[in-house]
Amino acid sequence: MEDVLQLAILALLIIFITISTAIWRLVHKYRKLQMELSNMNKLLDASIKLNSMMHDPELLLTNVVHTATQVIEAEAASIILKDETTNELYFRSANGEKGEVVKGIRLRMGEGIAGWVAQQGRSLRVDEVQNDFRWSSRVADKTNFETRNLICVPIKTSSSILGVIQVLNKVGGKHFTDQDVKLLEAMTLPTGVALENARMYKQLQKSV
Repeated sequence: MEDVLQLAILALLIIFITISTAIWRLVHKYRKLQMELSNMNKLLDASIKLNSMMHDPELLLTNVVHTATQVIEAEAASIILKDETTNELYFRSANGEKGEVVKGIRLRMGEGIAGWVAQQGRSLRVDEVQNDFRWSSRVADKTNFETRNLICVPIKTSSSILGVIQVLNKVGGKHFTDQDVKLLEAMTLPTGVALENARMYKQLQKSV
């Protein structure tokens, strides 16, 4: 009788563990879906806002860096564009603690993480910048801004790379995620279109 009771208790324990595991998995999936839905809503709101500014590239760039820091929860963001004349990169728009200080600073193509992304045309997420072989401290030394982690994404058109956008330091001491990378990549689409349209309009004016 005692053996039967022990087996019954063991069976109940196994059932309890199985049910608890299933519930935990469902809760985990639910939270993941909630996060994805929240990110999609953020992206939709950002896209609507940015698309309404495509007629004004300067206003667009200012709002892109502002929106990027809010949506991706970063301490700072910057847009670094390619100078077609010198083949250098220069900080066109930036926000955060050192946003005004960094504007106008130039990089060689391939210099630092931003230069590497501009040269390779590939997005990059770096959790510990100090340990990354592509990291250059030159801009950080000039601005006295400590960068812990970042995402850097190329701004592309169908035929060329116009520059990069980067977000620095995930708020709360956390690391950026793959979902953050996707969000930033999606935000570069209207940016690239607006910049290309502005460039073509400028060329058209010169030819008239």
